[in-house]
Amino acid sequence: MYGNLDGARAIGPAVTSGTNLGDASKRFYQAYFAVAADVSSDAKLKPDAQDIPVEWVRAARSVKPKRYHLTTDGPDAKWRFGYIAQDIIAAFEAEGCDVFETNIISNGADGMYGVNYTEFEALRDA
Repeated sequence: MYGNLDGARAIGPAVTSGTNLGDASKRFYQAYFAVAADVSSDAKLKPDAQDIPVEWVRAARSVKPKRYHLTTDGPDAKWRFGYIAQDIIAAFEAEGCDVFETNIISNGADGMYGVNYTEFEALRDA
């Protein structure tokens, strides 16, 4: 185990931002939380914050969510909703932008793409 169980009954990494939970090609299937995730967002961590290029915003807003079943879902699976990574890549290309300059799309060693929904939704809301 990379972290520890401290006196506050919290499992944490040995150092801040030093450990991943899974990776782009070895993902957890589902996570359940009682409250929303708390993500570091202090200005001291973002010294070069700037406005988002309008082309990136247009690209993000042009992507429409889809309904789908995952190949790993069982035969009685309910519909899922979300974005398709290749649709996001194509939307950025249509605007003359490279989505891989951002943290929106991950590409695992297995060749499968992932979407960072938190950052993508922030971009769509810009």
